[in-house]
Amino acid sequence: MSDEFSQWQILLDGHSYHWLGVWARYQLSGELIESYQSERIFTPNPDRTCVHQKNVHHKPDGVIVREWDLERLRDGETNHPHCQTMVTFCFSDQTLFWVPFKSATDFFGIEIFLRLQSSRASVAATYDTNHKLSRFTLIREYMKGTAPIWSYDLPTRKEPNLPSVMNEPCLWGEYGTGESLINSIETRWLDGAERGVIYFPDNISFSVPTHFSPADPSDIMVDWLTPTGREERRIARYLPDQELPVFLKQSLASSS
Repeated sequence: MSDEFSQWQILLDGHSYHWLGVWARYQLSGELIESYQSERIFTPNPDRTCVHQKNVHHKPDGVIVREWDLERLRDGETNHPHCQTMVTFCFSDQTLFWVPFKSATDFFGIEIFLRLQSSRASVAATYDTNHKLSRFTLIREYMKGTAPIWSYDLPTRKEPNLPSVMNEPCLWGEYGTGESLINSIETRWLDGAERGVIYFPDNISFSVPTHFSPADPSDIMVDWLTPTGREERRIARYLPDQELPVFLKQSLASSS
């Protein structure tokens, strides 16, 4: 199977469904900005060369509907519906990265989807016009007609929940205090970038640079504990002479 076909096929098989879920946006202080129920509906065309995406946001002040078409590009990538300078990469286990081209002058942010049975969790980092980290968004969803697997708890813990990141400082204060820890982030990864690490329920840790310029990008990482008890890390790493990053999968630890 070619890489081009494989990427598109994973997107279709792993993510082209009717998803029900909850969106929650957070300040870097840990303060909840907003939370609401949503639907994301993906409908492939008959020959499966295009997927229609429909987002339905059930906000307290009314329903917002947005629609796009996702198409397979020549080299196998798929553009982000919000930003044509971003593309997707799918792992064989249906983990999905949305990342910008290195030449991008504007981009939506960084987003990673994790798939577990009939549910998926998405964590997104949004950057401002100065390329500084501005907020996080957590979306947890399940296929229509099934029961959710991910919890819908708000992040309340101060301590990390994964073995490999026990020595990394947490971005959150105790939820609801409004205390910002953004100025005391000291976590550094192999690329030397100052990083923000956020710990969500369901054993997910998301690590991104606090300053992200597509022209000189740093690694993007997600850690999570698989159903078999193994901790897995996914990395998007930009190399000097490549427009798009390479994607790495690493097994870190096991509970056995």
